[in-house]
Amino acid sequence: MDGGHVSSGQLLVHTSGRSGTEVFDTARARGAVGLAIHPAMTFTGLSLDLDRLRSCPFGVTAPAAFLPVAQAPGRGDGRGARGWCRRGTGRCTTRPCPTGPTTW
Repeated sequence: MDGGHVSSGQLLVHTSGRSGTEVFDTARARGAVGLAIHPAMTFTGLSLDLDRLRSCPFGVTAPAAFLPVAQAPGRGDGRGARGWCRRGTGRCTTRPCPTGPTTW
């Protein structure tokens, strides 16, 4: 996966809602930290996605020590997280975003 380019202490991030941090297993063995940050919306590829992303909840999967780092992108204007769910802890529903409610 890493071709030898991953080293201890690096943070790796993906945004696919299909996978947790298991996609980083090889890199984790080299000391990297994997973070999965999932915006609960479907991207259109248009600039309007940026506005929708600001008010959308996120699901995250990360080691406990790195949860604040993983949650930072969803804080928007700095007033706090927007309906976080920690993946793998059971079913939870976030507060609705412009694309509708999302359940994990």
